[in-house]
Amino acid sequence: MLNETTLKTAKQTLEKRAAELGIQMGRELTSLLPKALEQLSSHVTLRFPTRFDRRQLIEEDAYHKSVIRRTEQNRQISEMDQQIKQATGRSREKMTVRFARHRNRRSLKAREETVDRNGQESDGPYQILHLRVSMLMGLVLTGSRASDMIRDGKAVTVQVPMYSTTGSTHSTTTTVAKFLYDDFSTPTPLRSARVIVEGRSVYVNPGWLAEFSNFFATMFFGKSADEDLTLGDDVSYEHFIELLRVACYCPARKPITIANVTIVLKMACYFGMKPLIEKCEDVIARKASTLDRVKLFQIACAVAEHDRFSPTMTLLIDKLSTMKREELSKLHFSQVPGDVVADVFAAKMKRSEMKRKKWCCFL
Repeated sequence: MLNETTLKTAKQTLEKRAAELGIQMGRELTSLLPKALEQLSSHVTLRFPTRFDRRQLIEEDAYHKSVIRRTEQNRQISEMDQQIKQATGRSREKMTVRFARHRNRRSLKAREETVDRNGQESDGPYQILHLRVSMLMGLVLTGSRASDMIRDGKAVTVQVPMYSTTGSTHSTTTTVAKFLYDDFSTPTPLRSARVIVEGRSVYVNPGWLAEFSNFFATMFFGKSADEDLTLGDDVSYEHFIELLRVACYCPARKPITIANVTIVLKMACYFGMKPLIEKCEDVIARKASTLDRVKLFQIACAVAEHDRFSPTMTLLIDKLSTMKREELSKLHFSQVPGDVVADVFAAKMKRSEMKRKKWCCFL
């Protein structure tokens, strides 16, 4: 048997020999490097990229991004299928949807749709409403009654009719997943602050709300930061939840529409959330021309409480002044400040005067 001294000596000898071989190989590579570079330079010509090269790179980058986007969409659809299968406990139609952007970039259309019902191929393509990625991520896909839904936690399954594009009367239904917005009733590592509204607990992210409002910054990070925040009776639970769904990801932000803009605007003004106020004013300015007189009056009341001298209020007053006197008399102007009522009728009188002068000049 070899003793320890012999093994140690052999190890040192091997290490020394390996070091010598490494040095020798390094010298050989160093001597060969200039010759290799010279040969390489004779075959490679450096040039600046042309406009065509840049355009080709942009197209390749767009193609790779589209591949990644389609892969993500397919992954979301497969996850949706698994959730529906767990919720219903039965097989469902397998749906493959490939998305393509229209050439004019103003609409999305489904280029290829196939529906396989219970393992049998359908006899033609089926057209579905625009299934966008945002819908799969949590936005409402289609309106349905509570009786038409199968609740399983946050996942809800909805039966959606799909009709043939060939003009056939044949139709089928498929089950797609629809996600509800969170009710903020359960604490999470980020939603650690507790807010009590009408005796009910709501858990929010204090840092996120503090970015929107100085009120929440003072309440959550001021002297009384360790205490639960209790809101007054003038804030309802439903309105506060609607505000949180618009401001926070739950799992996606709820969009501000004409249906909820009055609620969101009142809550945003109450808590001093300027970014949400600006979003509400933008929605009102874009949709003012499409509102009926009742909705227009309701929004005008909400904006008047916020800032009656804002450009949005001026726009609403101008729209109200176009109504006939009979229509204006049916509105409940007792809910609006007297200054706003005076502005509406002053704008109406000014409009009538301008119309009279126009006809006088014409005659």
